[in-house]
Amino acid sequence: MLQFGHSKDDPDRPQLKVAATALDPLGMPVSIAVVPGNCADDPLYVPQIKKVQRSFGTGGKIYVGDCKMAALATRAYVADSGDYYLCPLSEKQLCKEDRLVLLQPVWQGQQPLQAVYRPQTDPQQEPEMVAEGVCYDEVMQASVDGRSVQWTERRFVVRSVGFAQAQQRKLDERLQKASEQIERIKQRQHGRKALDAAGMTLAAEAIIKQQRVEGLLDVVVVTTRTERSVRRYGDRPAQVVQEEEHRVQVSRQEGAIERAKEEMAGRCTRRTSRGWVGAGGVGVPWGSTG
Repeated sequence: MLQFGHSKDDPDRPQLKVAATALDPLGMPVSIAVVPGNCADDPLYVPQIKKVQRSFGTGGKIYVGDCKMAALATRAYVADSGDYYLCPLSEKQLCKEDRLVLLQPVWQGQQPLQAVYRPQTDPQQEPEMVAEGVCYDEVMQASVDGRSVQWTERRFVVRSVGFAQAQQRKLDERLQKASEQIERIKQRQHGRKALDAAGMTLAAEAIIKQQRVEGLLDVVVVTTRTERSVRRYGDRPAQVVQEEEHRVQVSRQEGAIERAKEEMAGRCTRRTSRGWVGAGGVGVPWGSTG
């Protein structure tokens, strides 16, 4: 009765998926579909939207969903039916490199940001800025039932202040942890083979990768050479041997760290730091909420 689907906790655990639509702000369910756990998410949206449209008609309604609803076929169907949608674009649809291109005018001071403030119940309170961003229009084209459909999509590039600050604190914690771990790398470790300069460099690079701070820390292995006299012993003649001592030095790349913090986003459906997030919508006015 239930097909096996991928579970993050237990790959062998049978699971199902429930696709549901609800009225906002009532939270009243309108349609529900229960499908096996091995079904993809993307094809589930249009059938549910069609059910809602059979009950409430088409035109003038906004559908709010996650990044799986942002599949091009779903957006095209909603736009062609005269309704609207609001959903975040996935990394595949708007990758980090494309977002950085959009943000270059912002960082260069050529594109002003529009602030979003939290509504205050007390008029005496100072308004709290919760986000800032820009919007732009993108002409889209796709096929719906064999017909070519074209529409204009308004996209928001948004940075949430609270989430960005939290991500910046986590980055500082990872940088601090990586620096401490690198500085504890010893040339000679109990029960292990002594590390040479290359081995210590590899150990430091592994820590940097584990803490996800690539390009933010510089590691240099400093080698000190000394000479030590060894006395004659048996058939071994007296000699002078050279000894090397390696020491790891780590430094922060402040410019790269500041750029990384600037790129941090506030809203991402996958709850990971992926830069500023683009949210797509059809004719949705700036500042509207879902």
